[in-house]
Amino acid sequence: MRTMNEDAFFQEIYRTTPLGIAMFSLEGDLVKVNPAFCLIMGYSESELLRTSCRDLIHPEDRERYLTSLEKLRSRPAKEMFETELRYFQKSQKVVWASVCTSMMADTEGNPQGYLIQINDITKSKRAELKLQESAESNNKAKSEFLAMLSHEIRTPMNGIIAMADLLESATELDEEQSEYIKIIRQSGQTMLAIINDILDFSKAESGKTELQEDLFDIRKCVEETFDVLSAKAYEKKLDLTFQIREDVPEMMVGDAKRLKQILMNLVGNAVKFTPSGSIAVDVKKLAQDTRTMTLEFKIRDTGVGIPEGMADYIFEPFSQVNNCMTGNHEGTGLGLAITKKLVGLMGGKIWVEPNEGAGSTFVFTAVLAKGK
Repeated sequence: MRTMNEDAFFQEIYRTTPLGIAMFSLEGDLVKVNPAFCLIMGYSESELLRTSCRDLIHPEDRERYLTSLEKLRSRPAKEMFETELRYFQKSQKVVWASVCTSMMADTEGNPQGYLIQINDITKSKRAELKLQESAESNNKAKSEFLAMLSHEIRTPMNGIIAMADLLESATELDEEQSEYIKIIRQSGQTMLAIINDILDFSKAESGKTELQEDLFDIRKCVEETFDVLSAKAYEKKLDLTFQIREDVPEMMVGDAKRLKQILMNLVGNAVKFTPSGSIAVDVKKLAQDTRTMTLEFKIRDTGVGIPEGMADYIFEPFSQVNNCMTGNHEGTGLGLAITKKLVGLMGGKIWVEPNEGAGSTFVFTAVLAKGK
């Protein structure tokens, strides 16, 4: 049996492997390609050697890949990176490929070009995208169904609450009957709050939540939130305060109603889960450009706090961190999920800061346009 020398062995691998292999210069010109690379791209070898690597990459992926190449040049020669790219075949069909790129260098480590290995993953990628589209379609249908159902239930529920109010005000009731009416009204209001949460969440999930762009007074927005929640805070003897830094303009442009909804959810939760102590809101300027300003809202309380490991979970739909702690608070578990969606629509982020002692600190940012 004849033995094959090392060079011939690697040449055979290069020629027969199903992986596309290509070398291109620092300028992006292809200088060597194997048969598999030609087959994947749908070009002949001679056609590819007159082509730039940039010309083959889908425009939406090109800049990202070229940026990665520049970063690779500053690393050691043996390093590589992997990514997924879309390429155009000669027929202009798009092919998805898993791409591994490494730097070619001379004996002194000076960059000479790049070596890429590509694997055609078009079939699996199309299947993945189809499943993703199907899941998104199902989620949209589910959200639209929930929105329709919530809307249909909300109308008769408002009627029940109105009739309970009318029955109490227009008829003579004894003490026991008044208590029954009070329970009916409270139950109806709780049910209505749950329906509104589901409606808000389903609208956000289906992409139907739109923000308004109006001039509003940010201090008034915070004050009105506190006005609504002050009665509950007073009942629990909580110290409820807020501070808006001097560098925050009085007037901003954005959706005051949605910003107030975010604050109502977060400050309302703080009141709910704080048996004693205080709740403080701090608003400050985080960044700005010529047109917009990023504000940071920080809500601190001295309540029961967030269990370790639950900080990310609480923003998931239908999660109720209170079930793990007290088990005696009502709600859908949608409030923080809705809040996260609204914060995202405002170009911001929301997170929980770790607290050394009791209580919790929620922080969110919002990008608002500067008022004229």
